[in-house]
Amino acid sequence: LGKKVCSVRSGEVCLAGMVKGAGMIEPNMATMLAYYFTNLALSPEQLDGILRRVVGLTYNCLSVDHDTSTSDTVALLSAGTLEATPARVADLERALLACSVKLSRDLLIGSEGATKIIEVTVDIPARGDAAQRMAKRVVNSPLVKTAVHGNDPNWGRVVMAMGKLDPGEQGPPFDPGSVRIDIAGQRVFDSGSDSGVDLESLTTRMRSLKRVDIAVKLGEGGNRATAWGCDLSAEYVRINAEYTT
Repeated sequence: LGKKVCSVRSGEVCLAGMVKGAGMIEPNMATMLAYYFTNLALSPEQLDGILRRVVGLTYNCLSVDHDTSTSDTVALLSAGTLEATPARVADLERALLACSVKLSRDLLIGSEGATKIIEVTVDIPARGDAAQRMAKRVVNSPLVKTAVHGNDPNWGRVVMAMGKLDPGEQGPPFDPGSVRIDIAGQRVFDSGSDSGVDLESLTTRMRSLKRVDIAVKLGEGGNRATAWGCDLSAEYVRINAEYTT
């Protein structure tokens, strides 16, 4: 697998990071290690606050196979050689977010048997973490993962995953007539019915993509969240079937 590293310089603010992981990622990290280093002099409390905000938007939104283990770490360390100003602190947070998005995608494309990244964006009226939970349900669905692997723009599997709640989970009610779904930039489901898009042409286009975007919108939206995952291939099954731990 390729090296999963990233570095950013904004003015005098420097940031470098590296990440390791391949599978068993979700929910909220799991089986991955990420380390960042900066020259900006910040207190542990300040570093912790920046890191938590960024992790909430990136690594905590990843899924490889909806399995977990006991080992995960994301750390932000400072050499303390550059005085912190409000502008520099803002630069560091933006740099950390950019690096974390890049390294999150590196984790996915380097995961076991993966051939495509899946990026799911959900825009719904419900507040709180409902949008993120719905995005995770879509990206975690084995049927969505295998459809993407087979270049099948199957909107029915996306609708199924949207409404699939865990036991005891409360999800926002939604009318299928208010749902719009885009796959790879094409509207495939619009207000309760097939949009009439040329699915064969869309399948052909999906074959050339390394990242397949799925966008879901309910009504007027208003609360947006993104989750990242990867496709599910026969190679993933082979890798995990042929060894014992």
